[in-house]
Amino acid sequence: MATIEIQNDKGETIVGLLEEKHAIDAGRERPRLVLIGHGAQGHKNYLFQKLLAQKLPYSSFRWDFRGNGDSSGRAGFANIAEDVEDYHTIAKHFTRLGYEIWAIVGHSRGSTAGFKYATTCEVPLAHFVNVSARYQMNDPQLYTRWPNMKEAMESQGFLEWKVRRRDQYEIYKITREDINRFTSWDNSHGK
Repeated sequence: MATIEIQNDKGETIVGLLEEKHAIDAGRERPRLVLIGHGAQGHKNYLFQKLLAQKLPYSSFRWDFRGNGDSSGRAGFANIAEDVEDYHTIAKHFTRLGYEIWAIVGHSRGSTAGFKYATTCEVPLAHFVNVSARYQMNDPQLYTRWPNMKEAMESQGFLEWKVRRRDQYEIYKITREDINRFTSWDNSHGK
């Protein structure tokens, strides 16, 4: 396993772990690579990601989306478009190194962004695994997660979101603009 740092076009560093398993690709022109994307507030070793990477027979790369875990940048409630950019940045990096981006396993927001990547990438993916991505972004679940959202928006103009990053908690402000960006994200490309 190797730690890899990839610079995006904004100068931010995406940090991830490459698990190489070449035996299954013996005789293939290009080794296959599975990208494993985490959900909101997650990181590269969150939930099942580490175990999946260890158990898969294929090489894999799991990373922290910008602003999460060890990656630089700023985390954001509605950063789905930025997560899609991270997929493109990572895929370009590994394609230049000779890998075939063969599959994506995405969890939650990592799957939502992965859907968009899969429908906009230059070379079609062989496989896509969706783990708990939402399709309808403006469903009432958003308001049940934070029952005080409406009150906080009316009284303060924002909601405080406590995020764990690099072994400490940070408070992010979710604004009406963030909510609008999130709820207006269009997943129709995934139909």
